Amino acid sequence: MDKDKEDKGKYGQFEFKTLSFNPNKPRNRADYLKWLSDEGVKKYLDKRRLNYGVLVVNILYDNNAGNIVRSANAFGAKEIILYGHKKFDRRASVGTEFYSRFRHLRYVEDLSLVFGEYDLVVAVENVKEAEPLGKFKWRKDKKTLLVFGQESGGIPPEILDHSHYKIQIEQIGSVRSLNVSVAAGIVMYDYCLKTGAFKRFRKP
Repeated sequence: MDKDKEDKGKYGQFEFKTLSFNPNKPRNRADYLKWLSDEGVKKYLDKRRLNYGVLVVNILYDNNAGNIVRSANAFGAKEIILYGHKKFDRRASVGTEFYSRFRHLRYVEDLSLVFGEYDLVVAVENVKEAEPLGKFKWRKDKKTLLVFGQESGGIPPEILDHSHYKIQIEQIGSVRSLNVSVAAGIVMYDYCLKTGAFKRFRKP
């Protein structure tokens, strides 16, 4: 078997690492969508996207951002906004980037415009005043922006100060915090579960 060869690819303005693959092989998608065109899959998802977006803050070029893109697809995020670093590893997103809605923000001034588009800004951060995720009540009627920051520095103060809520995931082990992409998946699943998304959008 030939070894995978890495090269640089671009999707719009977003750079990601790509691998050589068979162009005739369908991407990693559900069986009932496997033979639709990329545009057909995107139109299908547009009818099922939920009332929340994901803001990814300065997450470095590793698997984390790609895994968040994958989870955002699985859990119906309306859009993914990359603030600061915009590169992500396509191996982790397994093709879901082709069906996702992206924006990229370069400057802190751009954040206020995005915050103005959302009813609620919810920052996921381990801070003293953060509310436990298990007790948090989502509002599906409110357009919500979920914010995730890099593991080393967390979410910058200028974003935390503009958040309406701060939430954290309860833990019982010894580790200080979860991997950011794992945390993002848990929070998005919790949103879907508590807002009844799984009941509204059952698979065919």
